[in-house]
Amino acid sequence: MKILSQFLFVLIFILYLNKNVESSIFPIVNNGVYDQYSSATSFVYSNKSSVPHTSPGNGNPYAGMNGYITINSDAFIPPSDKSGSNSNYNELPFINFLLYRMNEVEYIGDIGGTVCCTLNLSKSKQCEYGTIFIQNSEYFTDDTNNNYTLIMNKKTSTGGGGSDNTDGSHVYGISIVPKQQTFPIYITIPIDQTGLYGLIVTTCKPAQDNIESPFTVDADLIFMNPYGYLTGDKYPFLYFNLILSAFYVGLFIMWAVLFFKFKDTALRIQYWISLVILLGFLESLTNYFTLSSINKTGHFSNAGVFFVTLFGTLKSGFARSLVVLVSLGYGVMVPRLPKPTTIKLSVITVVYLLIKGAQNYVYNSPTQTNGTQVSFIYLTLPVSVLDTVFYWWILTSLTDIMNSLQTKNQTAKLLMFRSFIWVLFGSAVCSFIILLAEIVVTWATSYEYSAQTSWIVEVSWGVSYFVVLVSICWIWKPNANNQKFAYSELADQDDDIRLESIDGLTNRSHKSSNNNNSGTRHDIIDNENTIESIDGQANTFTIQDEYEDQDLNDEKGK
Repeated sequence: MKILSQFLFVLIFILYLNKNVESSIFPIVNNGVYDQYSSATSFVYSNKSSVPHTSPGNGNPYAGMNGYITINSDAFIPPSDKSGSNSNYNELPFINFLLYRMNEVEYIGDIGGTVCCTLNLSKSKQCEYGTIFIQNSEYFTDDTNNNYTLIMNKKTSTGGGGSDNTDGSHVYGISIVPKQQTFPIYITIPIDQTGLYGLIVTTCKPAQDNIESPFTVDADLIFMNPYGYLTGDKYPFLYFNLILSAFYVGLFIMWAVLFFKFKDTALRIQYWISLVILLGFLESLTNYFTLSSINKTGHFSNAGVFFVTLFGTLKSGFARSLVVLVSLGYGVMVPRLPKPTTIKLSVITVVYLLIKGAQNYVYNSPTQTNGTQVSFIYLTLPVSVLDTVFYWWILTSLTDIMNSLQTKNQTAKLLMFRSFIWVLFGSAVCSFIILLAEIVVTWATSYEYSAQTSWIVEVSWGVSYFVVLVSICWIWKPNANNQKFAYSELADQDDDIRLESIDGLTNRSHKSSNNNNSGTRHDIIDNENTIESIDGQANTFTIQDEYEDQDLNDEKGK
């Protein structure tokens, strides 16, 4: 048992999961500082993929930019003729827009890593000065818009069909040359191949007279999938949450039927199980509605951030507390925990909820900055430490409980806790397999393929958690013998006890005496039991029937 505990401890220590919800509209403000970037990435399915072609995408995936551009008055040069064209390209700042597929990023820039086309490169006829340097690209100009001129370059087709059998490359550079000082900008580029795409807004040609901030781009970088705005690697998770919510409803109904049927004999631990089931349902339902809203609007609301964080944090915290309570024998071995243990569990749970809640809120924040990313990293360490405390407490408590039951020859309870041990062990093995598979996929495949299959890992974690919860519900399901089974040591020679084993594996029944019309009272080996708490302290409690309680109350009233 000690070897098993150490194995689970080491394994669970390295496991960590947190889900981030991503939209496909990225607000940016770029001030035109030379060689500084505003960027966004998203997984986009092509119009030939098998995903639903529903509103608002309507089967027309694209990437683009929508917003306004304002040129600094010191950097703006009015058009040179009445037609609105402006031939003074060398005197104007360029607003550069780049769309590229991640697996073709090597075609951007030269061997030295220069992304922009410099004067030296333009002199060698490799590219046009001020544009994005895309190897082997073709240039063409669009001067039909009254607000700006577009200089576009696209990589020459390579014939790499990919998953959608589409011929051609997917690296586009667009340089915007302003005709007006302030103007709206709306650019869309159709996407004809499934993949992970990136968008960049920058300036490859500084303004004349060394103006530090020649323009301001206040816009949204947009990725549209055939079904809507939700990024492709998160789209399967939308339906998973809907299905998981339905399973939680089914579990809650079955649990509620048993709970109310045997409510007179319900144990305190079963109230905790009810709460965790409810929180799991609320979390999955909130995730579904939040993802659905993002898919329709492209934005993650503050209410969505709050509720996803709230229910996710509460479920994580109370689920860990539930497993600790089960491991301490609460409701089966002891009717109540010793006060020091209760205080310790309460403090650790509250601290975990506060830190985990802050971490979830930072991670789910729709606006990610360097500050929020650094905060998330700093919050990860204390959360991991608290997780380790929980898991170590669970494993050591289960070890002590198993040893105690084995010593006292409590077969029925021993079978119950042994079943629980196997559930945790199976969950740990599954977690290890999931983690190993994620590492192998990330290491052995492309980043694009890893992003496309990342939802499988998240679904696996959710399924694993639900299976453990269902197992706990089955082992500790309400039944008529809850109170007879709890808090006492059961004698094998009792003649009229029908013990329905909570693990569903063992049922023992004994025939009552034919001459006894009223039935014999269930034997309890010791009315006063000394239970060793996890802290090593002795805590004595007495089991009294309802008549003894009434007599005691009558004496106090005199």
